[in-house]
Amino acid sequence: MASGRRVLSLSTFLKKARQTVGLSGIHGARAHGPGAGGSELGDGRMTFVMGNQASDLDSMVCCVVYSFFLQVRALSKGSRCRYSPLINIPRKHFRLRGDASEAFAQANIDVDSIPFLDDVDLKQMAESKSIEMVLVDHNKLSASQGFLSPHVVSIVDHHVDEKEYLSTTASRRNIHATGSCATLVALEILSSSVGSSVVCPEIAYLLSSVILVDTCNLDPKMNKTTQKDLDALALLEKKGGVLKKDYSKLFNKILNDRNDISNLSSEELLIKDTKFGLVNGLHFAIAGVGLDLRAWVFRDGKLIDAFQSFRKQHKLQFAMAMTVFTDSKGIFRREMMIVGSPSVTKHVEKSLLASDLKLSPISIGIGAPEKESEVYWCTFEQGNVKASRKQLMPLLKSILTHR
Repeated sequence: MASGRRVLSLSTFLKKARQTVGLSGIHGARAHGPGAGGSELGDGRMTFVMGNQASDLDSMVCCVVYSFFLQVRALSKGSRCRYSPLINIPRKHFRLRGDASEAFAQANIDVDSIPFLDDVDLKQMAESKSIEMVLVDHNKLSASQGFLSPHVVSIVDHHVDEKEYLSTTASRRNIHATGSCATLVALEILSSSVGSSVVCPEIAYLLSSVILVDTCNLDPKMNKTTQKDLDALALLEKKGGVLKKDYSKLFNKILNDRNDISNLSSEELLIKDTKFGLVNGLHFAIAGVGLDLRAWVFRDGKLIDAFQSFRKQHKLQFAMAMTVFTDSKGIFRREMMIVGSPSVTKHVEKSLLASDLKLSPISIGIGAPEKESEVYWCTFEQGNVKASRKQLMPLLKSILTHR
């Protein structure tokens, strides 16, 4: 196949993937033997490319683009392997992510054609051994999706390698510290023989957008940008991606789309961009919220009730909100709120205060918990604004492991 020839368009790929997932009855199909990152059409197996449970812009774009790349590469080799993206949230939650909605629209991607978590019965498919999983933007499944562990065949991720699924992923582990997972996806695709037939201007735009967001517009003060991120952006620009002179304009637009939360309830804010964790039997969640805590309390005087409802729904020992916003002087700020059972939450609070997050207790107008209350909460300003959930998650796991 000539490197520049289009064997499949992204829109056609997505429509076929959704039709296959939703209509062909593969949910309970039986496989005939193990695969290696993509199985023959005749055995009924589908390879899903899936991002993490927070399903932020990086996760969603990477699972769509990388699955498309794998399908095009398979076709170029004459393979009948089937690939599909799988957005790791219920379809109804997509509307909470304004940045993703706008980014996909700009790239002319019909979101209705993309399979979401509630479009498939993963447990049934796992039991029938009719799936394989490629993980992007995470390298360890959440506790609730642990049943998929034997089916993980490949990983592309920019977080700390947790050394899971080593026997099934073997050499198919593209795990490197970069500002964005989209960087690793872009570089792998562009270095392949089918790169030119995969990266059209729309895909170059999507990948560039994600890299800019994840690196805070390449801001050196945030210490997120690596040489690989810069290399990827330069290569994507040649493919019709974002021009360097337009970086700031696009970055600010995406942030505005992401931070438009005027119509969202507190419960929706807590689930909008959330990562879940499990350590030593303790379930917890970290929600990313684009709103300062005082403003949040002003719009919802029953904020603790919202946290408690969220905790109850997801059976959490504690829930955290890590807020990100720009103050009236244009300064980037982070704050943190933790709500949970007193014993665990106080232990986490004490440990985090001693960490390099540089937390300072603040008052946000909700008072202090009663001494004998079954719920405890605390609020902080985060002095180390460079530290995101990417750093907080492993820190929490260490704290809870040694509790």
